[in-house]
Amino acid sequence: MTAPNLPISERLLLRAEPDLNSGCWLWNGALWRDGYGRILINKVGMAAHRVSYRTFVGPIPEGAHVLHKCDVPMCINPQHLTIGDHKTNMRDMAAKGRSGSPSAGYRRMSKAEKDAIRTATGSLRSIAARFGRAASTVRKARSALTTQRGDGE
Repeated sequence: MTAPNLPISERLLLRAEPDLNSGCWLWNGALWRDGYGRILINKVGMAAHRVSYRTFVGPIPEGAHVLHKCDVPMCINPQHLTIGDHKTNMRDMAAKGRSGSPSAGYRRMSKAEKDAIRTATGSLRSIAARFGRAASTVRKARSALTTQRGDGE
């Protein structure tokens, strides 16, 4: 049986990589540019965390957002997901310095966090989960190191 023919719950679990430190289930499939998991359902790309919530918790009210308590965009653990509205989501993101582009997230990081990310070992996804950052922000931090080295720093 191919993956698209499996029940959605099994497809989600096949692509979930548990992180023992955080309890996150890290999505190891395709990602949207903003670091959220992407799953195809009937040939339509959907946010993996929303599909996980619907599958394991229940329906999502019209217009509601599925928020991450853990602040890890690629987490699909239903225990880390909650329902909220757009305003709550934006307030939470701003309060935690997680709004904006990967460059904005990178600029908000302390030097110590940038250094820690640059020396961290593991996959991009596991490092992002460890630091509660989007994979794209971690990628930016790592590419900044390459750029700095190229400039003779």
